[in-house]
This record gives sequence, structure tokens and C-alpha cells, in this order.
Amino acid sequence: MIEVGHRAHTSLKTILFAKDLRMSSATNKDFSEGEVSSIIMGDSDRIWNFIWQMPEFFEAPLVLFSSCYFCFQYIGWYGFIVVIFTLGQFLTSYVREKTESEINKEAREKTEKRMSHINESF
Repeated sequence: MIEVGHRAHTSLKTILFAKDLRMSSATNKDFSEGEVSSIIMGDSDRIWNFIWQMPEFFEAPLVLFSSCYFCFQYIGWYGFIVVIFTLGQFLTSYVREKTESEINKEAREKTEKRMSHINESF
């Protein structure tokens, strides 16, 4: 799966850069060459990150259900405490993600701005 993701990421980057090199400045009035390159790299990196994180989407429910089953099987209803703490942990990570999303957005904007300046200098 990782190999397929890597090949998809590389081929997408190659296709987009080839398309970008064929574009003329008359066609591309709104964006500079550096901005287009930054957009290409950012979007293809998002695909790469999704490929790496995809097994977690399938693994998390499996781990949750199996841990709940074993808790109820071996401990009984006292295992319900484990489920409550697990749900509490999910809730706190959700709240943390929502509160840090603005910080991540700001960092991403700064990174894109820096990358566009670096690409323009080349």
C-alpha cells in the first residue's frame, strides 16, 4: 500500500509539473510560477500523508471494539470504566485538534508564503 501511495504521489507530481511547464504566462495570469509550484507540492504532499494515515482509519475501530470486548469478557461491567476513559481520551483529542486547527492553519500559510518566496528566488 505504501509503495502504491509513493508511486501515485510521484506520478501526480510529475504530471502536474509537466503541465505547469507547458503553461504560458498569458494562460496563467493569476499565479506566479512559484505559487503554482507551491500549490503542486502542498497538494501532492496531502495525498502522501493520507496514504500513510489510511491504515489508522481501519485500525482504530478494530482496536476499540476488541479492547471493549476483552474488558467486558474478563473484567465484567467494571470494564465499562475503561470505555469511558477511552471515550474521554477521544473527546480531549478532538477538542485539542479543533483548538490547534487555527495555529496549524497559520503555520501552513506561513510555510506556503515562504515556499513561494523560495521558488521565486530560483
